[in-house]
Amino acid sequence: MQPNTYPKPPIVEAIIDFQTTFSSFDLKRFETFRAEVLEEFPVSSSLQQVQLGFSLGNVGENNLQEIREVGQRLTSRNSDRVLQVQQRGFTFSHMPPYSRWEDFRDEAKTLWSKFQRICEPESINRLAVRFINRITIPKPSIELPDYFNLYPNIPTGIPQDTSGVFMQLQMPQPDLEIDAQSVINFALAEPERLNHTTILLDFDLFAVRELNPETEDVWIMLEKFRTRKNELFEACITEETRKLFQ
Repeated sequence: MQPNTYPKPPIVEAIIDFQTTFSSFDLKRFETFRAEVLEEFPVSSSLQQVQLGFSLGNVGENNLQEIREVGQRLTSRNSDRVLQVQQRGFTFSHMPPYSRWEDFRDEAKTLWSKFQRICEPESINRLAVRFINRITIPKPSIELPDYFNLYPNIPTGIPQDTSGVFMQLQMPQPDLEIDAQSVINFALAEPERLNHTTILLDFDLFAVRELNPETEDVWIMLEKFRTRKNELFEACITEETRKLFQ
């Protein structure tokens, strides 16, 4: 299926995510990595994990045991790229305005190569592609079937007005990979403009398996996930919705 190319894509965040394991974990490697990409990502902040403990001697009181750094959140100069590197893995986000998958993927490959060389992950145990779409319709209320082929059905005989909508589909994708899954979230969001309706359509495609961080299979799988995401997206929307992206 040839994907549509839209002049105004509704993507508000595209994500490539690898969950990783390390034979040994050293935060100093993340500092070295940050220095390596400083020109591209001049803004950084510490990612921290909070652990709480409870004292049996003081019922109802909790004691803060530890706040520890687990990685770095790196942001590009114009905030259109965000990279999180931490003990649990590598997460690269493309923020608006969205460009092209090919550019995003190639940037991720370059950064991942540097991450491998400096931080030395032992394996990848989950890989994912996620696309979050924010679809704004210039009407205060809509009939969902006019714009979407995926939507919750309200039974006849009960009030049809709703102030909130959330629906999730979890769908195995064994034709892509035996352990591949897709999760589709459909939700009514707070509109950014008066007399508009906003729908979030969120696609997460992933596989949980152990992979060699250096294998090209990782990128082959991500390419499959992105293609399937396009197929799912096009299946979920109607021509009226497509007109909004022109």
